[in-house]
Amino acid sequence: ACAACHGADGTTINLGGASVGELVRTKPHEVWHKAKFGQISSSSVASMVPGLVLDTTDLVDLYSALTNATTYPDIP
Repeated sequence: ACAACHGADGTTINLGGASVGELVRTKPHEVWHKAKFGQISSSSVASMVPGLVLDTTDLVDLYSALTNATTYPDIP
């Protein structure tokens, strides 16, 4: 579901100068909050719905994937 908006490598949406992977690597608590509670968008980008992370196992899986800088690179 995340790839639909963020792209396969997490670089489709510029998140304040960062890709989704870079945001996880630099601001993990912010990403946890947005994945759990959602993010209302004020732009043409769709809002992120709450409930992507329901428990600690979901969070560990998400972070394990997104901290891989080869698969989820920074925005050049």
